[in-house]
Amino acid sequence: MFDTTQGEIRVALDTENTPETVNNFVVLARYGYYDGTPVFRTDTSIGIIQGGGQDNTSDPGYTIPDELTGAESYGPRV
Repeated sequence: MFDTTQGEIRVALDTENTPETVNNFVVLARYGYYDGTPVFRTDTSIGIIQGGGQDNTSDPGYTIPDELTGAESYGPRV
């Protein structure tokens, strides 16, 4: 659950198909990485809400492997 200035957002984390991605997200959240960051992109046509940094170039200083094989089931990648 995220508390935003526009209300609460609830999400489901897919631990079965993306365990490393979920773990990474949870660790960053627990350490406050996302605190005070804006949601800078929404697109209802592909079901995306993007945030977690000041813009789409922000990162925590490392990368993790992409676990989404068959990402088409989650909508197109942009």
